[in-house]
Amino acid sequence: MQASILNLYDPDRAQTVLENGEIRSWSAFLDAAQELASAIKAQNGAGFRILTGTVTSPPWLGNSGNFGAVSPGEMAPVGARFRRWCPGRSETRLWPQPQHRLHAGQSQCHPLARLRFPGQRPGHIAYAKQYARRRKLDGPNDTLNRLYVVEPTPTVTGSSADHRLPLRAGDIELFARALAGKLGLSSPVPLSGEAAKWLEAVAKDLQKERRASLVVAGEYQPAAVHALAHAINASLGNVGTTLYYTEPVEAESTGNLESLRELCADMDAGKVDLLLILGGNPLYDAPHDFDFTSKLKRVPTAIHLSPYYDETSVYCHWHVSESHYLETWSDARAYDGTATIIQPLIAPLYYSRSAHDVVAAFSDKPGLPAYDAVRAYWTEASAHHDSSIDVAWRKWLNDGVVPPRNSPPSRRNSSSAPRAFPCSSRRPRTKSNSSSAPTPTCTTAALPTTAGCRNCPSP
Repeated sequence: MQASILNLYDPDRAQTVLENGEIRSWSAFLDAAQELASAIKAQNGAGFRILTGTVTSPPWLGNSGNFGAVSPGEMAPVGARFRRWCPGRSETRLWPQPQHRLHAGQSQCHPLARLRFPGQRPGHIAYAKQYARRRKLDGPNDTLNRLYVVEPTPTVTGSSADHRLPLRAGDIELFARALAGKLGLSSPVPLSGEAAKWLEAVAKDLQKERRASLVVAGEYQPAAVHALAHAINASLGNVGTTLYYTEPVEAESTGNLESLRELCADMDAGKVDLLLILGGNPLYDAPHDFDFTSKLKRVPTAIHLSPYYDETSVYCHWHVSESHYLETWSDARAYDGTATIIQPLIAPLYYSRSAHDVVAAFSDKPGLPAYDAVRAYWTEASAHHDSSIDVAWRKWLNDGVVPPRNSPPSRRNSSSAPRAFPCSSRRPRTKSNSSSAPTPTCTTAALPTTAGCRNCPSP
């Protein structure tokens, strides 16, 4: 966060609109965008693809697959396809499932498999706060929660745990299977030494604290470990008390890699006539075997919106400098559904534009300001908050958040819970064992250039 704020004053930021490396005006881009939009509309948007990172902007929600009405006045051609690529994001889904939310404040017992509360997963600040509240005893009837951590490398969470078991990275899944077996979910899995004693204590605590416990798998654990954690929580009755399933807050909840793979396949097949890349640098961080560079060269027109003229920008016909989030109006939704109106704190330092501006360039209202686009959506949304837009808008800007509407939690079909958990391929045991996870300081090509990012410790 600190590094992203410093990016506002980065002298390496892109400062204008470029066409094939030549400086162009914003009006020239609008004219070109309208010509492209007319051609795309004639094809019902069949050759239009939009690639973004993770999007939680409320106006864009519900447009998974078809990039329809972004907001009133921002209408992309019908049939345009929406694709997502977020580097460093884990792919751990074993079956289609809704987003899950934790409630650490209601839990007495927390067995964790390489999870970092102060890490990068959505809601980590709220989870850490909920957990810390239970560590403070204010009255004679207050009880202290207990934290168990199984991890292969030292973490902040592990150092704060009541009980910590260091295990090799390849043995984390084995321990999860043993815990499931101990709780009667599968056949017993034998453990030896300290791990066996540790397993007995964890299983006993979990059985004692049914409906008040929580088992969490680390973000980068294999899919089988996540499946085991969900099954254990369901068997202990934790769903609805310490664990909730809700609808995803992202505009597209399909697989991260699969979404990019489909885009690459379409580009390779010549199905993409216009590619709009909103942020990111896929040429830098896309998997090498996707060969994104050669496939991008086959796209007749590629437009890149980003704060830097980077590797992807070189292969795009148009590059639009992206405004910093402190320079423009926008909105976003948090992991729990709470929305916020992003307000600019400074006028743009350069001739930069936001994603709202670029998308509006292909609509019937080119040049629509980001403020008008955001307010237009929330004008319609205010009807669901039982207040007029003028009163609600001023309150939302003053409070900084838009209260979420109460939505019923998603119900997982009990029959979808795995009974026979597939075994991950186990590597032969050797003297050395390593594990890797992306560091937040180099998830994009831009962050390492920020001085503040180099000073941040790795969590």
